[in-house]
Amino acid sequence: ISGGKQLNEERPCPCGSREAYGVCCQRFHTGEAIASTPEQLLRSRYTAYYAKIPEYIADTTHKQSSEFSGTRSAYLTSVKQTQRRMDLQKLQIIKQDAGRVDTEHFITFKLEFYDTKAKGEMVERSEKSRFLLEDGKWYFIDSEFVE
Repeated sequence: ISGGKQLNEERPCPCGSREAYGVCCQRFHTGEAIASTPEQLLRSRYTAYYAKIPEYIADTTHKQSSEFSGTRSAYLTSVKQTQRRMDLQKLQIIKQDAGRVDTEHFITFKLEFYDTKAKGEMVERSEKSRFLLEDGKWYFIDSEFVE
């Protein structure tokens, strides 16, 4: 399923959970399970970016997200461009906050990655992402950079 870095089900999952990929994010990527919490969704999306699995990113992005531009095909192209640019190294969850309603959740996190378009320099970036629960499934909807 991976077009990028090889994932080994017995090795630690790239998401930083300290679990093996085979018992962590793999079940979400193969469709055997759906993320039951926003944190599981964030971690599995991070690993999908890491391993270049754009279909999983598209499947877990809310259709009303501003990032879901036009057609699924156009969005997949955009995701692939991002995946090529970012050589992900580390995900650190900073804090989680409940939304105004039970179906909304926020996670602030920090990414460390090599930017392949900026001469491979290491970049640290913090983001606050918003997730929505719809029809029993969590989706990413939007994100903003934070200091």
